[in-house]
Amino acid sequence: MYSTRVLSARPLAMVPLRRDKRTLATAAAVATTKTSRVPMHVWLWTKYQTNLDKSPLLTKAIMASFIFFASDSITQCVLPGKSNFVDSEAPDGGQIWCWDGARALSGAGFGVVATSWLHFWWGFLESQVGRAVPAQRFRLANTMTKVAIDQLLGM
Repeated sequence: MYSTRVLSARPLAMVPLRRDKRTLATAAAVATTKTSRVPMHVWLWTKYQTNLDKSPLLTKAIMASFIFFASDSITQCVLPGKSNFVDSEAPDGGQIWCWDGARALSGAGFGVVATSWLHFWWGFLESQVGRAVPAQRFRLANTMTKVAIDQLLGM
């Protein structure tokens, strides 16, 4: 059996699965050698971070466009407005719900423009505030200063 000290001193993945003279396998070793398939969410997150390192502005713009498009489309489904209903050609003459693609695309375009602006604005704030309040020494003060400047100028 394992003592509490052993389990708390090391990550669980490093605790031996079996204590035997022939094998001393850990959970991490079994997980890496058992299968080479990576779960989809891990693959997507890795791909996203790789693209963020290679071309941050393009990656941010694409993600913002997708998020704005999806959120507006879902909002139209959940909270339909007057513009989403059109008269139907059914005999009863009722109205049917219709998705407004132009509205969703305009939201996606706004996401690209806003993200591009914020990318450069926060990059500027990062460099200017970083000189006065180094993030390495004063992380919270650095962040609070950037947020305060952003919000005061944004008012």
